[in-house]
Amino acid sequence: MYKNNRKLDYEVIFIENLIVYYEDQSDWDMDDFYYLNRFINRMINYRIKRMAEIESLDLTRMTYITKAILKANIMARPKFREELMNLENLKGLQDVKPLEIPLALQSEPTHSVEAYEEMNIWW
Repeated sequence: MYKNNRKLDYEVIFIENLIVYYEDQSDWDMDDFYYLNRFINRMINYRIKRMAEIESLDLTRMTYITKAILKANIMARPKFREELMNLENLKGLQDVKPLEIPLALQSEPTHSVEAYEEMNIWW
């Protein structure tokens, strides 16, 4: 979906008037999920600057894969894991189980992080 527009950095929220983490992913490929992960990663890394956005996340509008990526990103950061997982709108992430089918974010995953492995996500 984003093959011609790969500028998903921490300043970009809207693409074609859609919020990337609420989009339909039925036609997405590995690259799209890679960039979704990068986007969520930056949102979490810049949490102080983007806390209002994080607090407004609506898990009911996200696909299960997006929730798994979000949870992996939060769980990979022990310093503020508890802070984010205890936000009222993110408590539902505690119920997100590992993906049934592994999600590779690159064609030849070179490494992984335990929190991603636990969610069955490889990069």
